[in-house]
Amino acid sequence: YLQKDNNKLNNWRWTASFGILLRPPTQKKLVRRIIVHEGYNSLGLNHEYDVAVVELASAIEFTSDVHSVCLPEASHVFPDNSSCFVTGWGALENDGYSVNQLRQAEIRIINTATCNRREVYNGAITPGMLCAGYLKGEVDACQVNRSLLQQASNCSVTFVR
Repeated sequence: YLQKDNNKLNNWRWTASFGILLRPPTQKKLVRRIIVHEGYNSLGLNHEYDVAVVELASAIEFTSDVHSVCLPEASHVFPDNSSCFVTGWGALENDGYSVNQLRQAEIRIINTATCNRREVYNGAITPGMLCAGYLKGEVDACQVNRSLLQQASNCSVTFVR
């Protein structure tokens, strides 16, 4: 989590889990450092540049359940309507419980102008965000678990070409 003093992270409280199952994970590693995007503002409400890189304290072992992922170049432009995949162990519905087995769903990149229409996100999507999903709400990356007062964890987006 981010602290208000100089936006420093308490890395010693974090571990990273790897594998298909959340409990028990195939591997669990201590986090050495979390590098938050320099444009991220933890006090802001718009979640712009809400992304970080995690440096582990020790190497992971790649297995049939633990793989690497290729990230795009920072300059890469994602064409409208191209496919990407969301993965995670988050809740499948609002106020639902997290699932134990890793889930994946295909979604589409949505044009920022479309997302910013009044009836969609009403101008809330900024250049530091990527709009993806379906306008009719069929699939998304995260559901909110209000009983835990937090957003379902382990949400990510993987891009494929």
